[in-house]
Amino acid sequence: MAEDTAARLEERHINGFVLERLWKLADDSVTYSERDSLRLARLCCRIAFRLGADELRARSFSRLGSALRLANRLDHAESALKIALSAAPAHVKGDVLRRRAVLRMYQGRFGDAHQDAENALEKTSGVEYARALEVSGAAYYYRGLFRDSIQQFGRCLDETHPDDGRYCNAIQNYASSLAKGTDDDREEALELLEVVRTRLKPRHKMARAKLWWTIGLLHSRLGDEVAAWRALDTARRSLVALQAAPEVAAIIADLARVSPRPMAIRQFCYEAGELFTGRHPLRKSLRALARAKKDVIPKAAVALREKAGRLVACPAL
Repeated sequence: MAEDTAARLEERHINGFVLERLWKLADDSVTYSERDSLRLARLCCRIAFRLGADELRARSFSRLGSALRLANRLDHAESALKIALSAAPAHVKGDVLRRRAVLRMYQGRFGDAHQDAENALEKTSGVEYARALEVSGAAYYYRGLFRDSIQQFGRCLDETHPDDGRYCNAIQNYASSLAKGTDDDREEALELLEVVRTRLKPRHKMARAKLWWTIGLLHSRLGDEVAAWRALDTARRSLVALQAAPEVAAIIADLARVSPRPMAIRQFCYEAGELFTGRHPLRKSLRALARAKKDVIPKAAVALREKAGRLVACPAL
């Protein structure tokens, strides 16, 4: 798709309006095709260089950074965001800082992520402000500051219009934070996630997988092992279909912690191992979990979850 678009756009009348449309396509395609998102972001960068304006380069390279992050090419994402930040005018820096904050979470640098998110809040407004609140809430969440994350995610929900494509994300994030509270809070969270489920479209495959993941973890917190396993396995199968290898490893660890079923866990680990290439750091942890006896499975699962959690941002209740 991106190559066809590039061919049609290799004309002299390309302008900023066309680039803005491509930015939106790049952002929207993240939810259903990481490959298209990366191709579109690269196309945006080429066009931005042709047009020559700093703001266009900053916004294009910030999207390239996000696309590279989702492709787990974190060093390249760092380089792209460095270019974006150096080119960004004052009114664009907030969006670039927000995107860098997300990268910092993928890198496991949650303190730096929080600082970038707070700086982004000071420099944004409107829709970008709501998205900065979302990242700020996530930074609090992954640092274990759950009351602060509930506050930020709640503010994000208030600032996000129901017609906005990220409204479902806002509800899911708020629900994840509520899950850290009382059982009543968790019941409220499950009700919110039902709202999300009815709003998701078929193309939102990753969002749907993470929705089931969060539902499964909520059921686990409420003590319903059967419902938890069913929801988590639904999410696992979706993630395998998406070939999201680190996420698959993380959710297998969650399944093992919810209910240590040696035969099922062993099969899941072998299936997941086929998604990795070369000497990936998670392959050894998957093998250790696959070979673990029933009484050792929880300990091996925790080790796998910790390693996977450093590579990807995923639900963690």
